[in-house]
Amino acid sequence: MAAVEEQLSILMKHMKQLANNVQDIRNTQRTQGHEGNAAQHPLPVRSSPRGDGPTQPQFIGPTSFDYNFNMARNTLQQMGIQSEDLNSQAMSLTSPFPSRAQSLEPTRTPLNAVQEIQHALEVYREELHPVCPYLDLDEIRKQVPFLLSKPEKELSKISDRHRKMLGILKMILASVSVLEARGKTTFASICTILRHSEVSIPDLQILTLTSIYYFHCDEPVLAWRRIGNAARAAIEIGLHRRETLEKKFLDVNMQTQALKIFWCIYVLDHRWGFGIGIPFVLHDEDIDPALPTRHCEPYLRCMISYGQICSKVWKTVAGFTNINSISKDTLIYPRLGDAAQNQPRILQMLRTFLCIRANHMRIYVHRHHILSPHNIAQNSSAARLVIDIAKDTIHVLVHLRETSTLYETQQVPFNYFLVSAFSAIFLGVCNAPERFSQTCRTEFYSALELLYTLSARSSITRRLWKGIKGLRQIAPRLGLSPTKLPEATTLPVSIDNSIYNNVHQTASPFPPYRQRTATTSSYISDEQCIATGTLAPTTGFSQSILTSPEDCPQTSSSSSTQCPRLTSPVITETISTLTDPLSLPAL
Repeated sequence: MAAVEEQLSILMKHMKQLANNVQDIRNTQRTQGHEGNAAQHPLPVRSSPRGDGPTQPQFIGPTSFDYNFNMARNTLQQMGIQSEDLNSQAMSLTSPFPSRAQSLEPTRTPLNAVQEIQHALEVYREELHPVCPYLDLDEIRKQVPFLLSKPEKELSKISDRHRKMLGILKMILASVSVLEARGKTTFASICTILRHSEVSIPDLQILTLTSIYYFHCDEPVLAWRRIGNAARAAIEIGLHRRETLEKKFLDVNMQTQALKIFWCIYVLDHRWGFGIGIPFVLHDEDIDPALPTRHCEPYLRCMISYGQICSKVWKTVAGFTNINSISKDTLIYPRLGDAAQNQPRILQMLRTFLCIRANHMRIYVHRHHILSPHNIAQNSSAARLVIDIAKDTIHVLVHLRETSTLYETQQVPFNYFLVSAFSAIFLGVCNAPERFSQTCRTEFYSALELLYTLSARSSITRRLWKGIKGLRQIAPRLGLSPTKLPEATTLPVSIDNSIYNNVHQTASPFPPYRQRTATTSSYISDEQCIATGTLAPTTGFSQSILTSPEDCPQTSSSSSTQCPRLTSPVITETISTLTDPLSLPAL
């Protein structure tokens, strides 16, 4: 026992030394200001210089949900709701909630036992690895005893491969600690990437892990910066060209590993950039079209197609073209009621992500119809289409929170899609309250209730809630009175507010939910939506995605599964490329 305690003390001392070294390097870089060096070498990983809340981008791009709130702010001011009414954090997601960087240092480190690290690796395998499957977790698991057996004085003598393996392991532990602590973790001991003259695959893995860590710490800007560093390093060693890749990595396994890390960087670069409204580092025209994807997992192939769609949507929404010149899109919106009801947790998570990402792209393709009262009046059917898609996303996420623990463990990505859909609804209501306030009331308060509930246990969601809760005071002025809920309609899920009231000692500030029943429908086109004024009610597709998977036996189903698609003359690739490669096995 004494030997173990001594080793723990040595490891803690070593991590503090790393933190001090990182701070010294940061101060040196700030003084010298050599940007050329930053382009030639991977930047060292460092803790976030956080103040009161996450780092905020100085430029708010059109794909950021802050852009929607800013547009709504302008509309409200034109309606007579002056700026002083909006200064109580009602329209700002930056709150004064203390950051994790200001918390006390942990009294122990997760590197205290092989058993605890093995547990962290299993959590990573279940929660994060399916989304970005570029690490060989089995090999990392084998190296854990060796890495822990080395005393501090011998760490400097280990091989470069093991040093980078140690860095990867630390970043895995940091990311898992964020997930398991629901955002309250203070663990941020991370390794310094040495300035080699040649970038290696482990360097890219560490940078990518660091980006994922920052994302789950609710630092999207820092996550975008880190994945940008990884993207530039990947281009530097030629991973974006098939010919260079095959010449540099002769071993087939190394080629596969290099391809996986490159495509994961591509996907994350597009996800992070699109999320905060900042351009990507990797552009499709710079990537070899012959670069293979056959070795990637099915979900990763879907996300590669998603990234390509992101590029086209970005050029349409954020480009310097007249968005009003876009011809009328056709939206094919299938709903399925025959999918398997029992599914593993990982499959449930991946299918849910694909569903809400498809909705997310649709919202931005059609969003220009709700940017102003004039646009809504000009094409009210298309404007309602945007609102209905956003409502569907809220339905999916509310039901996900009720039927599984996925939302609690992956709060940052799910919160992003929730607030994005919420901001689209709020923007539509601000620009046409008489048209949307009655039909959006349930979803508006469902989203607020969900954030309020999760804020009880998560500092990340609490910070988001503090920035958005002021909308409750503005909502009644727009016809969103919480005391006048519409009658029950055929919506996708059954919601019971009683499970929420047990979380807080005080009663929930929101009205109780109405019971909703699922229905079935066939393929509904954009023309049908325009004729009826609404989208098809959510049915078995959302239900099958969100059914709780815990302890469910494997079943077989002969029914085929399909996912929502988007056909657009502007976006030549359809959403089918996003979902069709995922050949789901019979469950």
